[in-house]
Amino acid sequence: MSTLLAGNDGGGLGRESNRMALRLWAAAFFLWRPMVI
Repeated sequence: MSTLLAGNDGGGLGRESNRMALRLWAAAFFLWRPMVI
């Protein structure tokens, strides 16, 4: 995780993209979980 943050040059942009990635992971997880169970 720290490596991902360090790889980003822009602080504000990196934080925003990180939040978007987290949201995307959460959406994918909630969509994928019902199929598995």
